Amino acid sequence: MMVLHVLPFWEQPILQENYAFLRQKICLMALIESVFKRPVNDRTMTFQTVAEETRLPIDEVEHLVMKALRLVTSKTKP
Repeated sequence: MMVLHVLPFWEQPILQENYAFLRQKICLMALIESVFKRPVNDRTMTFQTVAEETRLPIDEVEHLVMKALRLVTSKTKP
């Protein structure tokens, strides 16, 4: 009989090694979800709102927004 020992996800070495990258991707997804769950005419958000909804410190919100804008603009260029 084979017994598999599965580590909790936070103890997986590959996840620990890529924590910063994964955190950024999760925050970007949270930002996108936060924007698109709002009505089309009500998508202006304060940094405080973004911080609360992405669970980021407010001093990291500007970097997240700039990263998101860079990703959007790089996808729309011909």
